[in-house]
Amino acid sequence: MIITNENEKTGLLVMDVQPGIIDRQKNKDEYLAKVSAAVDVAHKKQIPVVYVVVGSVQARRKSVTATSHSVVL
Repeated sequence: MIITNENEKTGLLVMDVQPGIIDRQKNKDEYLAKVSAAVDVAHKKQIPVVYVVVGSVQARRKSVTATSHSVVL
């Protein structure tokens, strides 16, 4: 996996990785492993990670936890 931080505008957008959406994936475990690997690499390279979850505020608080290099919208 190649993720570079060539300029300060680089970021990783993780969108709709939540139950209901993920459950529709044919290879759910493989998909989640790839998303997790991308997030890990971004964190190691201090690339901001932005999680976008469409749903209620209460559901977002339960399903997403921010890390030191993450932003939860």
